[in-house]
Amino acid sequence: MSKRRDGKTKVYILDSNVLLRDPHVIDALQDNFIVIPIWAIEEFDKIKTKNDQVGLAAREISRIIKRYRRKNGSLLNGIRTDNGGMLFVDCDGAGFNDLPQWLERTRDNLIISIAKNWQKRKPNWPVILLTNDTNMEIKASACGIEVEDYEHDRVVSSIDELYTGTINIELAAAQAGLINDIYRAGFIDASLLRPNIAGRQPDFFPNQCCWLTLGDKYALAIYKKRYNSHRDVLVKIKKAREIEGKGILPRNDEQCFAYHFLNDPTIRLVTITGEAGTGKTLLALDAGIRQLGNPFSQVMVFRSIIEVENKTMGFLPGDVGEKFEPYIGPVLDCLELIFPSGDHDEIVGHGKKDIGPNGAYEGLFAQKQLVTGPINFLRGRTLHQRFVITDEVQNITQLGVKTIGTRTGKQTKMVFLGDPTQIDVPFLSSVSCGLSHVVENLKEEETAANIRLIKNERDEVAAICARRL
Repeated sequence: MSKRRDGKTKVYILDSNVLLRDPHVIDALQDNFIVIPIWAIEEFDKIKTKNDQVGLAAREISRIIKRYRRKNGSLLNGIRTDNGGMLFVDCDGAGFNDLPQWLERTRDNLIISIAKNWQKRKPNWPVILLTNDTNMEIKASACGIEVEDYEHDRVVSSIDELYTGTINIELAAAQAGLINDIYRAGFIDASLLRPNIAGRQPDFFPNQCCWLTLGDKYALAIYKKRYNSHRDVLVKIKKAREIEGKGILPRNDEQCFAYHFLNDPTIRLVTITGEAGTGKTLLALDAGIRQLGNPFSQVMVFRSIIEVENKTMGFLPGDVGEKFEPYIGPVLDCLELIFPSGDHDEIVGHGKKDIGPNGAYEGLFAQKQLVTGPINFLRGRTLHQRFVITDEVQNITQLGVKTIGTRTGKQTKMVFLGDPTQIDVPFLSSVSCGLSHVVENLKEEETAANIRLIKNERDEVAAICARRL
């Protein structure tokens, strides 16, 4: 996107939504002219105090621009960027004189006027408006402005290319004994199966979930670069019918992989994707509670807050806990399933007996063994020996997930949950959101694991609605 066309420098006019999505877009555009309309700066000034990811992005943008201004001079005349481009803050558009008479006098349309003015200033240079706003794109194009989507922060070209964490390996007849071998020994040499995946992917990814299939027989395995004293092996894991115990147990193969990751101490960061009803939050919350005391001292559940109808947390009554209560309904629903009989000690071996009227989980809240809150309360903290669940991560920016992930301290496990096909933040997309960013960029890390859940286990009607509506 930032490459020169026919050797010509390009002029990029930035819509505010591009800057909010990626505050580091200035550096990504390399040695071109980068123009930020003054109206965008005014918008950032209004939202910079918000205690959420939008406010975080606005503050980060301001810091970056301030750094350039102090280092290199005048934003009016242009400041040289680190990658050889020129940065401008433009307040010199031609008003609405160059726009069609019928176009409303709005700030968005003034950004189009700035683009028109740059066409006059640089008639031989490509002038391009970068925006993720569909209506802005349509209007600018109708006014003769070239428009592009911002693609630099896309981790994949389409959501279908996002790493699922899984691979199905069909065995040849001559490999029939491998299923017996992995059941007998618990693992097999991965090199025996590399010919089976040749041409489909370059190699196994760390903690990749594998089906070894031969006719109607199959085994579940996870690829490990290191496993005890062994290297480069596929390690067998149990199927749903082979897992014994009380409480929340996996019901399908994908949930078995998730169950294993959530309970594997060598895996410090887990991403679980899937549509509503596939069991993401329930499996994660149950795993965290069962590991309280050993090795975790606390389960923390954070959710991104999507404000509706301009009703922000700041205007809701009560303290932080009371303000956040409307957002944790899904967590409470899962707790009702984890503690159906109210028997706290059956699930956690060291809880109070006076657990309260609403079920055993009240004791966990009372003892601060289980806490919930909005993600913005994580900033500045370092979390040790915690099991940290962040839900709805598809609505968090790439900067936001970095902020969360870097809070990890000793013996802390991070779990990211979400559905990248269900985006509620206007300037994010399924291929640029924080969840996809984590999945794709950590797939080669030995301490990270990812699985996409497919089957809806909530209810037959819920599954039908998720599939057909």
